[in-house]
Amino acid sequence: MTLAITVVCRCRHVIQEGLAAGIAAVILVLGPWSMSAAQVTATAQTSNFTYVVPLDAASPWPKFRRDAQQSGRSPVLPTDSGSSPWVFQTGNGVFSSPVIDGDGTIYIGSADQYFYSIDRNGHARWKLMVGGIIDSAALLDDQGRVIFGAGDGRLYALERNTGKLKWTFLADPPAVNRAFIRWFEGNVAIGSDGAIYAPNDNFCTYAVARTNGQPLWCSRTWDQTWSSPAFDPASNALLIGNNFPFLRNTFALDAATGKRRWAAQAHGSVVASPLLTTAGSRRMAVAACAITSMPAPPRRAMEPSLSRVPTARSTRCVPTMAAFAGRSTPALPFARRRRSTETATSTWGPAKASCLY
Repeated sequence: MTLAITVVCRCRHVIQEGLAAGIAAVILVLGPWSMSAAQVTATAQTSNFTYVVPLDAASPWPKFRRDAQQSGRSPVLPTDSGSSPWVFQTGNGVFSSPVIDGDGTIYIGSADQYFYSIDRNGHARWKLMVGGIIDSAALLDDQGRVIFGAGDGRLYALERNTGKLKWTFLADPPAVNRAFIRWFEGNVAIGSDGAIYAPNDNFCTYAVARTNGQPLWCSRTWDQTWSSPAFDPASNALLIGNNFPFLRNTFALDAATGKRRWAAQAHGSVVASPLLTTAGSRRMAVAACAITSMPAPPRRAMEPSLSRVPTARSTRCVPTMAAFAGRSTPALPFARRRRSTETATSTWGPAKASCLY
């Protein structure tokens, strides 16, 4: 049994000078992989993976970072099938990550404003054009739907086999929250009851009903949210970060109401998605990055990781990894810095930035 796996190289380049952001070019590369005979037999007999939320049980990778806790781990081990790689060409850059169903079908959006269903041999099954670029990952639920957000401010739910539209949800206009745009850049998540959670660039994280897309609540923040919510079924809480680089920018939300249970500060923008662990006491790990551009501002107590920028039109940051323990009271049991440098070209020209992983 040979399936297709998609690898997407993605880097966000951020320049904070007032409010500005750009996304670097992205390359989509696809290649084959196969399960061992034992894994194929087990999958064929059970067609089942274990998820704590209503994701597609036949899918080895049904959402961004795979599961509700966003572990980014799968029990499927790839082996080299000896097949030749293939490439699927879209009309513009690909900024999102793929999801894969039990048949090896890939679902992914592109900046050409199409959402694609691609079979395991690299052929398009169907595609749907929306009203903006698609730079967030989709989600496969246990009722045959694929759900994703787009740059036109809409969430889409499609029939997975045919691409038929089931419902859409339109986010509030940006002016409602004094925002600038209403892209769905944050990847969608799902709760135990099937509610869909999706952060929008209009400063709202939404909960909508999976059956019809009706809004359930909105949790407002000071800035855009690119972080995908992790879900803790034991406490029915969403854990999420926010782009706002100062003060409190890491939150635990009640999944039923959207109300904040607690808020904490990570020293910099939290543009990455949190990871929940179950080792020992429950913990959430987030990565934050404090970013500055020329001229470098003076150091402040709330900006411990700001560093001097060596060249014009460049950005540099030192990520901080922090863990918040417990479900009700945030703590900071450890913090670790890691620096990595990546060069990218954005709308504003060449720039060098430390990126967050």
